[in-house]
Amino acid sequence: MNFSKIAVMAGLFFSLSFNANAQGQQTLEKGDILINPFITLGWYDYGYGLDIVNILPPVGLNFEYAISPYFSWGAEAQYGVRQYKDFGFTTGSYEYKYEYKGLGLRGSFHYLDLLKNLLDDKLGSLNSDKIDFYIGATAGYLITNTTQKWNDGLVAQNHERKTFDSATSFGYFAGFRYYFSQNFGAFAETSRNSLGWANVGLTLTLKF
Repeated sequence: MNFSKIAVMAGLFFSLSFNANAQGQQTLEKGDILINPFITLGWYDYGYGLDIVNILPPVGLNFEYAISPYFSWGAEAQYGVRQYKDFGFTTGSYEYKYEYKGLGLRGSFHYLDLLKNLLDDKLGSLNSDKIDFYIGATAGYLITNTTQKWNDGLVAQNHERKTFDSATSFGYFAGFRYYFSQNFGAFAETSRNSLGWANVGLTLTLKF
């Protein structure tokens, strides 16, 4: 292939890219910062049938920086507490408290923005700057503090034992985000992470 053909093909490529960028309704722009507070739903049943004391879901916060209109990455933190009680057939009682602290990195591929540029008007109502579909993955560290309290019913003294555990954690997710305005929206992610099966929260977008 001679130089003239290369030049023609390069010119055609950049022309198509420019037209696509001009026509597509981009949701994400390079340099955007997404700040996302959320709650996690779908706690795993670590209690194995014990009486659950608290039912509050874990909470979290993540932020991502858009390195391009299609990719963003950042950090995430989560916190959750589970408590159980087990009352046996004797006078004894047992309490278990699990405290979870998670910290890690995450990255997202905003594939709908790519489809907007490639397909443009063929997407119909999906070609909107208010809608964002994305997939991604997380990797981090999960710290678990466990407190056990019990009374065997034989003596008045209460017993307590504390243990500490930590492990690496990996997860993946698929998400949908809807913007009510240019800087504010809501999102939902179905996922497999350390503390549940889904994240639901709000998004604040800072544009620079």
